[in-house]
Amino acid sequence: MKIEYWRNFLILRFLLIGIYNTVIGYAVFLALNWLFGRWLHYLLVLVMSYVFSVTHAYWMQRIFVFESKKAIFFEYGRFFIINLLGLGVNAVILALFVEFGFKIELAQAIAVSIATIVSYAGHRNFSFRSKVPSRKGYK
Repeated sequence: MKIEYWRNFLILRFLLIGIYNTVIGYAVFLALNWLFGRWLHYLLVLVMSYVFSVTHAYWMQRIFVFESKKAIFFEYGRFFIINLLGLGVNAVILALFVEFGFKIELAQAIAVSIATIVSYAGHRNFSFRSKVPSRKGYK
C-alpha cells in the first residue's frame, strides 16, 4: 500500500530526486570551479559538470521517478536531448546573471532552479513518456 501510494506522486518524486540531483550537480560545479576556475571559463566548467550530472540524474530519474523499463540507449538519448535544452537554459541564465554582477555561486543557484522546471516538463513529456497517454496522464 505504501509503495503504491508513493508511486502516485510523480511530481513529488521528481522534485525530491531533482533536489538531490541538483545538489550533486551544484556541488560538482562548485568543486570543478574551485579546482579549474582560474584557468577555465565558468561556462566550460558548467559543461564539464553536466557530463557527470546528466548521467547521474538519468539513473536516478529512471529508477526512482519514472520507474522505466525501456531500452537504455534510446531513452538516455532522449534524456540527453532534454538535458542539452536544460544546459542551454542554464548557460544563458548563468551568463546573464554573471554579467549583471551576481556572484557565480548565486547565479548558478538561480539558473539551475529555472533549468529544473524546464527539464521536468521535457522529461515528463519526452524522455520517459509512454507512447499512449492514459486517462490519468502519462505513465
